[in-house]
Amino acid sequence: MEAMRKAFLKIPHWVNSITARKYNSSEMATNYKRYDKPNSLARRLKSKKCEVCGTITDELHMHHVKRLKDLTGRNEFELMMMAKRRKSLALCPECFDKAHE
Repeated sequence: MEAMRKAFLKIPHWVNSITARKYNSSEMATNYKRYDKPNSLARRLKSKKCEVCGTITDELHMHHVKRLKDLTGRNEFELMMMAKRRKSLALCPECFDKAHE
């Protein structure tokens, strides 16, 4: 009896007894939106394509900055990040080395 009372107390006061049975069931489970947009990190890595030169490679490196406001536009990589409003770029090893010069 005590367990039922505790379970009932977890249900908001606005839920009636019929809805209460559904409230604890899997029917009320939240459907989460899947974030798989074209600019998502996973999709950019799966493409295996450098975002600067377009080279197809199995070895991509992520170039990133902490804050977008830290970008000054001093090179093509920063200009691209500013234009795309992203803090990261998927780069081939050659472009990654150029970005860190």
